Amino acid sequence: MRDGTRYLSFCLLLLAAIIGIAAFAYMPWWTVDDAYISYRYGRNLLTAGELTWNVGAPRVEGYTGILLPLLTATLLGLGLPPVNGIKVLGLAALLSIIWLLHATLRRLGVPLVARSLTVLLLAAAPILYEHSISGLETIFFTAALSLVWWALADAAALLHSGRSATALGIGLLCAGVCRPEGIALGVIVLILLALHHKQFNGLVFRDVMIRLVVVAAAPLLGYWVWRMVYYGSWLPNTFAAKAYAGWINLDSVLAFGKFIGYYIFIPACCAVILAGKGGLNRIR
Repeated sequence: MRDGTRYLSFCLLLLAAIIGIAAFAYMPWWTVDDAYISYRYGRNLLTAGELTWNVGAPRVEGYTGILLPLLTATLLGLGLPPVNGIKVLGLAALLSIIWLLHATLRRLGVPLVARSLTVLLLAAAPILYEHSISGLETIFFTAALSLVWWALADAAALLHSGRSATALGIGLLCAGVCRPEGIALGVIVLILLALHHKQFNGLVFRDVMIRLVVVAAAPLLGYWVWRMVYYGSWLPNTFAAKAYAGWINLDSVLAFGKFIGYYIFIPACCAVILAGKGGLNRIR
C-alpha cells in the first residue's frame, strides 16, 4: 500500500515536471516593459551611485521595490546581462516556490498523494511561468511569501528551532525589499506573535523575536527611513501614492487610508473573528 502511494505520488510529480517543461518550451520568453525601469535604476546605481531615473536630476522613486535595482546592479557589476540573469533567478524562485509548497503541506500533515496533487495543480497554472520570466519582482515576492508560510506552518518548530525562526526573518526581509506590502506583512506577523506570547515559554519567545528583529525588522526599518530621507516621501511608489509629493499631507493620508480599507480591512476582520474563536490553537 505504501509503495503504491509513493508510485502514484511520483507519477503526479513527474506529470507536473512535464507540464512545466512543456510550458517553457512553447511560451514566448518575453520581458515586461516595466522591468526595464528597475534595470535603469540599477544601472544608474552602479555607474553613478544614484538610485534615480535621471542622474543629476531630482530623485524620483519609480520602482516598486528596491530588490530588482539591487539585483540589476549586482549582475552588471559581475559582467552578466541583467535581462537574462533576472530570468534565471526567476526560474530558481519558481522551483523554490514548488518545493516550499510541498514542504509546507508536509508540515501541516497533508498526505503524500495530496501534496503531490497540489504541486500538480500549481504546475498547471500558466501565470506562474509568465511571472517567472517576466523580469519583474512578482515571482521573488511569491517565493518570499512561500518561505514565510513554511516557517509559520508549524508553531512548535518556529518556537523551538532556530532554523525556522531565521527562515521566517529571511522571508519577511525578502518580501519587504520586493514590495511595500512585504513590510506590512512583517508588522502583522510581529503583532500576531506578540499577542500570543503568553502561550509560549518566555525565553524561547524572546529568542525568536530577537532573531526576527535582527534579521528582518531592523534592516527593513533602516531601509524605510533611508528611502523617506532619500526621496522625501513617507509613502512608497505604489498606485496613487506617488501622486502626492512631500513627506505627509492630507491627500497622502487619505490615500493611505484607502489602501488600508481596500486591502487590509477584510483580512483584519477575519483575523479578529478567528481570534475570537480560539486563535491559532483552536484552528490546529
